[in-house]
Amino acid sequence: PTKANTQNKDILEIKIPYHKPTFTICYKIDSLQKNSLNIYQCKINDKEIKNDRVLQEYELNLKDCKESNNSDLPIDMQNDYRNKDFMYKTFFITFDNHTREYILIIPKRIPKILNQAYKDNKEATQNKDYGYGYFKLLDNTHKEYTQDSILSKQVWLIPSCCNKLMIKFGNEDKEDIQSSYNMYQALSNIYVR
Repeated sequence: PTKANTQNKDILEIKIPYHKPTFTICYKIDSLQKNSLNIYQCKINDKEIKNDRVLQEYELNLKDCKESNNSDLPIDMQNDYRNKDFMYKTFFITFDNHTREYILIIPKRIPKILNQAYKDNKEATQNKDYGYGYFKLLDNTHKEYTQDSILSKQVWLIPSCCNKLMIKFGNEDKEDIQSSYNMYQALSNIYVR
C-alpha cells in the first residue's frame, strides 16, 4: 500500500479478505461461443470422471499428482522459481482428443502479512488445504498436434501452501465472460479462470 509507514498495519491486516481459491476449467469448440460446453466426462490423471449430469466440480488432492522439479520448467523460469522456496506438481486433464498437462508451482510459505491476517479468519482456517492466494498463468507455449490428438502444456503459479485443488467446470448454464478469465486460447479449446 502507498504511504505504508503512516498506516496502521493492524487495521490493514484486518481488511485483507480471504476467498477460497478455485481453478475453473471451461471447454469450448469455437472462440465465438458465449458459454462453455457442458462436460459430462473427462480424465484427470488417467482417472475417468463421468456422470449422467453435467460435471460441476472435482477435488484433486495434490499428493496424488506426479512430483515434478525445477528442471521441468522452461529455462527462463528456472532461476525465478528455485527448489528451496517452491514445490512442483503435475497433473493431466483430457477432454475428447485434447490432453493438457498442468505444471503447478506451489510456494511453500505464505507472506507474513497474510499469515497474520488469516490466523483467526474462520473461512481461511476451514479452507487452508486450498492455499492462500490466486492462480497465475506463467507459460503457455508448448503445443503438439498429431492427426488424432492435441497435447498442450501450461505452467501455473498457484496459491501458497496448496494441498488440494478445487476444479470447477464451466457449463452452458453459466454465462462466461471472457475478460473474467486468466487466459483464453481459442486454438486449445480449454481455458482457465
